[in-house]
Amino acid sequence: MFIKRLFIYLLLIFSFVLSQKISYKSVGKLVRLKSGKSKYYNVRELQYGIFGVSCDEAIINKENTSFELMGNVSLWDTTRFIRSEKAILKSYKGKYRAFFSNGVTFDQDSINIRSKFARFSELNSRTIFSDSVILRCINPNLSLYCKNIDVDTKSEYIIAKKVNNLVYMDSTYRGEAITNQIEYDVKGNLLTMPKRVKIEFNEHSLGSVDFKKLTHKELNSIQLKTLPYLKLMAKKGSYNFKTNNPYLKGDVKIFHIDSLGKKTTLFCDTLIGKSSRSKVYFNGNFSIFNDSLSISGKKSALDYKENILKVLKSPSLKFKGNLAVGDSCYIKFSNKKSIESVTIYGDSKISNPIENTYLTNEIKGKYIKIFFEENKPSFLQVNKEAICVYFKPEKGKSDYKKNIISGDTLKVIFEESILSSIQVLGGVRGEYIIGK
Repeated sequence: MFIKRLFIYLLLIFSFVLSQKISYKSVGKLVRLKSGKSKYYNVRELQYGIFGVSCDEAIINKENTSFELMGNVSLWDTTRFIRSEKAILKSYKGKYRAFFSNGVTFDQDSINIRSKFARFSELNSRTIFSDSVILRCINPNLSLYCKNIDVDTKSEYIIAKKVNNLVYMDSTYRGEAITNQIEYDVKGNLLTMPKRVKIEFNEHSLGSVDFKKLTHKELNSIQLKTLPYLKLMAKKGSYNFKTNNPYLKGDVKIFHIDSLGKKTTLFCDTLIGKSSRSKVYFNGNFSIFNDSLSISGKKSALDYKENILKVLKSPSLKFKGNLAVGDSCYIKFSNKKSIESVTIYGDSKISNPIENTYLTNEIKGKYIKIFFEENKPSFLQVNKEAICVYFKPEKGKSDYKKNIISGDTLKVIFEESILSSIQVLGGVRGEYIIGK
């Protein structure tokens, strides 16, 4: 048993010694220092364990466990390449640690990171960059400026803290995110912002510019078009660049101004994008409004391929002074983003207040479809248990006639968003009451 243990112990020592072996592939002048260290000049290639090393000067201790590298330092393995002006490379129990300073550059696949300082530990496969850190990613086109970045080189996961800004760029849009922390899963191509975030998008006129040639400073100074404009805010969010799916949660606010200056505002609890279905889901409380329309509900989904917004629970619509409610509703938009029609299902009701009075016209039914022209209601159709209560003033008098009319189907015509005429089809009933 003792011999077996001794053999294992010697094997471990032998493996450790081998791991420290240096292969001097291309080095210049060698000077022996009084301390026993070796100083090499013009190191073009030196293999130290898994790393290749090159620099102007290298001081190596007698045990080959500590390197001081100076001038045009480069350190690389099969996947990573790090450059700086100074570096210290140490070995402990067969694992490597490295400290870099003065103009650090890190490259791994499509990721490029620049900073003043960096440190690497093979013990936990982490590289930490600090002080004025700039991260560039080519696919997707991202540029990040922050205080420090922690890279797990094994799992290819990046955490950036004290973020100044994150810039996204494509051939049409430039987006900028302001948040305190950003996490990026390189393998999954998933960008996560776990803390409060604000994102702004503007169009640019650069076309298909070579993103790699632009510095972070140049990206921040690109001339942008004022309109259209999009701003998103939430407590946290993420974007999957592989599936093109956005996710926002907590006090979600979206502000949009189109090329004509028309403003649209949206609020919801959670936004989930599903590009494979061409849909965006709005969970929890939801509301969207512009100068001509206001929509709210509890659960909604936008099918941007079919241009249909579905409010699936407790919908409420306000348009040109009218209020429509029901169990659910579908809003159909034209290609020009104006409203074509609104279909209300379930116990549906439309209220049409009469100006300068306390009276309100009401239309009820189990199915109501409203047709629009230039975002104004032109006519509507009510099916199943259709009832219309409307008031009409008598000529020369202040009294109003209260009219109640019902039937299988009602067709109501609007003029300038005001109820104008009613057509009843099937099962017609009606009455009127003279009020004050």
